[in-house]
Amino acid sequence: MYKKLLFQCIGLLLFTSCGHRVLQPVALSPELIPISARAEPDSAVNAYIEPYREQLQEKMKEVLGRSTGLLEKGPVESSLANFIVDVLQEKGEKYAGIPIDMGVITIGGIRAPLPAGEIKLRDIYELMPFENLVYILRLKGTTVKKLFDYLAINKTLAVSNSSVVVADGIAVEIMIGGQPLDEKKDYHIAISDYLANGGDYLFFLSEGEVVAQLELKQRDVIIEKIRDLEARQEKVVAQIEGRVILKD
Repeated sequence: MYKKLLFQCIGLLLFTSCGHRVLQPVALSPELIPISARAEPDSAVNAYIEPYREQLQEKMKEVLGRSTGLLEKGPVESSLANFIVDVLQEKGEKYAGIPIDMGVITIGGIRAPLPAGEIKLRDIYELMPFENLVYILRLKGTTVKKLFDYLAINKTLAVSNSSVVVADGIAVEIMIGGQPLDEKKDYHIAISDYLANGGDYLFFLSEGEVVAQLELKQRDVIIEKIRDLEARQEKVVAQIEGRVILKD
């Protein structure tokens, strides 16, 4: 049976190859084309995308709301990072339908400040250019302790609803929701899918359980929050509150 099938396959290949032109290899002459500011744009492509570019540029001018002052990122703790993690916690709780103990981001994910005065849609895309979704993780207290240890060493983590004292590079006096961290308790945190999957060396987050994968980007919840404030005729306000105290 095997031989019969083999001969049938060979016959089929011979039959289908008959009458077809035999392809011959062609010599290639590779050419290096540098891409720089001096490269001329393709006029046909440019003409095709121009209407879409104009529409996008017009959309990016939309004023979402207003801020009382410039919000910038910085090491350890910053007004901008505090604003973002507070929004993550608030909106994560709203859409997941469960209490959220903390919002968490790393400073590297913040790519631009928020200006004083008018905040436009363009500003949020520059702030958060990535397509990161919001995840809700359930973490044991022991894993949450590792988060704060990471903060103490790297000083690039921002958290909401929490405070920590860092002494000699060690996280001590960790408070969540006004209560000391309980390593026997479970906590829910709102975080990006990138970090939940171990980005920025947060590999230990794999110890947790993803309880909700929200079809919302981090950028989307920030936009929603600013629009909420504008609808109530309120401005974006955030400041450094002493969430991280260094005693090194």
